[in-house]
Amino acid sequence: MGLLAVLSMLVVLTGGLFVLALVTDLGVTAARARTAADAAALAGAGSAPLVGGDGDACAASRRAAEANGATVTRCRALPGAAGVEVAVAVAPRSPLLTP
Repeated sequence: MGLLAVLSMLVVLTGGLFVLALVTDLGVTAARARTAADAAALAGAGSAPLVGGDGDACAASRRAAEANGATVTRCRALPGAAGVEVAVAVAPRSPLLTP
């Protein structure tokens, strides 16, 4: 094999490893977001007066999300129920995805 073929394979291999690292980091970031959203929703539901909480579902959701490295972007306490809807934002930790 010639030098050009070896260099071409090296470039393709390097590109493939970069894409693999990028996809893996996206998967980890998505899993972190799901975990943070679940924790925030459970904390919000647990704060409902119906189940003995202090009644501030969104504050409890924010604390739980922050403990999981996320930020609550939307919170809506469901009136008269032990429930809350939350949306979270999680920044990727990899230098591949950060500007």
